[in-house]
Amino acid sequence: MLLCFLFVFFALAHLGFARMTFDSPNFLQGLWSLGCLLLSVFIVNFIVHRNQLTATHSFAMLFYALFIILFPDTLLDPEVIFASFFMLLAYRRLISLKSLKNPKSKLFDGALWILVACLFLNQLIFMLLLVWFYVFFYVPKQLNYWLIPLAAAVVVAMTGWSFFYLAGGTEFLVSHYALLLEQTTPIGFSGKYWIKPAAFLFIVLLAAVLSFVRHGKSSQGKLTQLRLLILGWILIILIISFSGERMGSTIMLAFFPSAVLIARYVESIRREFIKDIVLSSATVICILAFFLQWVVK
Repeated sequence: MLLCFLFVFFALAHLGFARMTFDSPNFLQGLWSLGCLLLSVFIVNFIVHRNQLTATHSFAMLFYALFIILFPDTLLDPEVIFASFFMLLAYRRLISLKSLKNPKSKLFDGALWILVACLFLNQLIFMLLLVWFYVFFYVPKQLNYWLIPLAAAVVVAMTGWSFFYLAGGTEFLVSHYALLLEQTTPIGFSGKYWIKPAAFLFIVLLAAVLSFVRHGKSSQGKLTQLRLLILGWILIILIISFSGERMGSTIMLAFFPSAVLIARYVESIRREFIKDIVLSSATVICILAFFLQWVVK
């Protein structure tokens, strides 16, 4: 149902907002981004259930899809969709570090996927800090583990340079990260860029606080997972603040931790009818917001 739901709104966004036609040169790119988007839903569900971030339900997957509908600009930005997809792969490896099985490979894979995501959105280079956060919380005494993100950076740099050299575009990496140096101050603080994202982030923050209050007696392992999830969320918010006019699409990077935090709050609601009201209201509001933005544009 969620896949059909996303497919319909993806088509509506491209036909209504972008005015894309079947003979458009970006049609193939749109198919690739749709595939990554649909696969992302499965990855979210896998991460949540495999690592027991929530109880056995599909609330996180539902909210992840609803957030995409709430911000239809995300459906029109293939670079952000690809970057978000690889960030999910990074989260999949890093969150599984709690078992302390093969920590070297998990840290390396997590850093590697973050660096691949950087090729689509250069600001994500700062998300490497998240890898060091995981090292600090889980294996702080292993000094060689602190160097793993640097090893991953060397691998991605050499592989990326070789690829672009063979493709005849060696200037891409230089210009891609040179642009990052120009984005040293937050931009886009005008109301039209910040009103909806600010309201969304406030609701997520409120849900996170309430979730911590209601799950205060959770095990230390669960609390560590939540703390790291929130640290990653904060890093992403800082990155989004530098995205300017693309804020409406780059906020997709915050959807996974936001979906988990809100899902944990919703599952803590004891009365079933209130829980149903919250879920139904969230669905209706997101759909109405999508069509409202369509009308305004």
